[in-house]
Amino acid sequence: MTDPFEARRLMIEPDKRDISIVKQCDLLGISRSGYYYSPRPESPENLKIMRMMDEQYLKTPFYGARRMHAHIKYQGYLVNIKRIRRLLHLMGLEAIYPKPNISKPLSGHKIYPYLLNGLSINNINIDFCKIACYEKVVNKCTVCYCKIKIFSEILLDKFLLTCEIISKRG
Repeated sequence: MTDPFEARRLMIEPDKRDISIVKQCDLLGISRSGYYYSPRPESPENLKIMRMMDEQYLKTPFYGARRMHAHIKYQGYLVNIKRIRRLLHLMGLEAIYPKPNISKPLSGHKIYPYLLNGLSINNINIDFCKIACYEKVVNKCTVCYCKIKIFSEILLDKFLLTCEIISKRG
């Protein structure tokens, strides 16, 4: 994908004698200095630092600009944090961390009901675990399967309680 400015710059035809380069630049909304400008390539030192940052990013993708700066500085390079930020941005790298609003559900996400509401736990050492609870709609029938395992250290054997609730819609 090319830059729109670069696309307009490529439209200029320097070999045309009918319209001068000044007029072509004016028609396309480009300054003449912008037409003649060619960016300098990165220095070999920057390329070396970028390679080191890439290797470190593969090991620790959660490093941001500050920790990456400390790592590069520890390697013996005297660099500014602004330079590290610019190179990270140029490489398209950013730290992996929890972004804002990650606990908000998506708009189309189904909310499942809490099935243990109103259930009183009378004995100690009882662990309730829902294995499966879902609804199927087949031939106008709604079937809800609920399986609950009850583990207790009081009982010698593990007791498995399976409960199936079937309700038909009229």
